[in-house]
Amino acid sequence: AENRWRFLLAGDPLVQMGRAKAACAAGDVVLSPEATAIQRAATERVERPEAVHELADGGTATPTADATDETALRAYIADEVLRRVDAGQAAWLAEFRRASIVFVVVPTASFDAPTLRLLRDAVRLGQERVHALGGSLNQVVMDDTGLVLLAAWGVPDHTHEDDARRAMQAADDVHAAIGALGLAVRAGVATGRVWCGACGNERRARYAIVGDTVNRAARIALASPTQARCDDRTREDAARWLDFESDEPLRLK
Repeated sequence: AENRWRFLLAGDPLVQMGRAKAACAAGDVVLSPEATAIQRAATERVERPEAVHELADGGTATPTADATDETALRAYIADEVLRRVDAGQAAWLAEFRRASIVFVVVPTASFDAPTLRLLRDAVRLGQERVHALGGSLNQVVMDDTGLVLLAAWGVPDHTHEDDARRAMQAADDVHAAIGALGLAVRAGVATGRVWCGACGNERRARYAIVGDTVNRAARIALASPTQARCDDRTREDAARWLDFESDEPLRLK
């Protein structure tokens, strides 16, 4: 949407990743049976009863990348990052800000062609609704639980007096639009302090938004199967423009 693209991975390897993640402990690196079958770098493997395999020491390889036209990559990078890079201010990306975060989850256990088309449409609808309300779509990922969208108001170039109102409205709009596709959808909104900045190294990095506010929005979303819900801070900040209904308190993990 609006000449902004997202690179999305989906398919059975994500399901395998979820199984492997559930079987490993802190500090482990494990492979699914399917990954083990094509693993050529490792010469030794440690068998596990959970049908996953642990890499032995060594056998790592350094990936290589071909040169890519920079102009082709710009459509995949957030506007707020491009403006700072173009102005020679990339070193000033890191900062703490007060932001309203929208976290959307579209659970799916299938990756067949019809479902993938619906997920593609869900991403496009999320982009359109977020951009229409002046927000930044920071993250679009697939994991073993499904499609995840993370949007923010209050980050550079996306700050307004009514950020909380915009975030809550976007959560409602995205929830309704994706739900109309026949997909299950969950949405949560939280407002508070976040850290924004480049996460990675000089060779490869991404613009990240992290903090308790993001975690709280995610937990509210996962606990909200029927409608978009928000925390008290969002309600307080948006009360000038929106009417809210009280709900049962949530016990968030």
